[in-house]
Amino acid sequence: MGGLAAKQAVDRSTHKGEVLSPIVYAEPLCLEHLTPACYIERLLKQEHSLAFDLDAASDSGLTAIEVVAKLLKSDPSTDAGLVCAASRIHAIDRYQHGAALGDGAAAVVVSKKEGFARLIASNRTSFPDFELLMRNKGSVERLEFKHGLDEVGYGPYVGTLSRVVHAGIAATLADAEITVDDVSHFCPPALYRLSVQETFIGSSSIPLEKTCWAELRKNGHVGACDQIIGLGYLLETGQLSTGQYVMLIGGGVGWRFTCLLIQMV
Repeated sequence: MGGLAAKQAVDRSTHKGEVLSPIVYAEPLCLEHLTPACYIERLLKQEHSLAFDLDAASDSGLTAIEVVAKLLKSDPSTDAGLVCAASRIHAIDRYQHGAALGDGAAAVVVSKKEGFARLIASNRTSFPDFELLMRNKGSVERLEFKHGLDEVGYGPYVGTLSRVVHAGIAATLADAEITVDDVSHFCPPALYRLSVQETFIGSSSIPLEKTCWAELRKNGHVGACDQIIGLGYLLETGQLSTGQYVMLIGGGVGWRFTCLLIQMV
């Protein structure tokens, strides 16, 4: 799936046939390949590219976009890079903490030269104390996975996580000198509605109706792909026009949060 998404993104871009570097493969856990970034690199015939895997849990996709943008800025030898994200559920229950987990892949070409949107601002925040709940208490020898999160749940931390997310959103809006009202669409994670409202958008007074959650929920939470899938949906359904702002909001257990603001061109 990741390979198909990567090829489609390159074919739709103006950089087909050029060196794409870096190539970042964003997936929290790939059980089908030890080095998925190298698979994408071979598939696209990009042997001269800097290619690597990136894991920031479900925040991997947005983190990868920011990383690629920063690396491109410092490298005069290349004009574009690629982010490929994928998720396929193996050996675990698809229903985790109220969220339905889906399969899918998404990819985006990040360019110095041209594209359908421009990255205006980005910020990241975190709540690393949460990592205590992610430590495996099970037996590694018996391949047991038991985490504190399974016992405690998110409930006691929702308020803290919400404040951390709000800080990232507020900083991004401040950098761009705009307000929530100026943003046409928001692409949050495809979690269950209460989680999206309480953790990701409620504290910033973002209406659910301004998000693409209603469409994303049809796929379930596709790991690091949600925001790219949401942006693709908005593009393909003709909901975006020149000058509009779109905010991508991501989060990954641990906890890491990334907020990207783009403007359509």
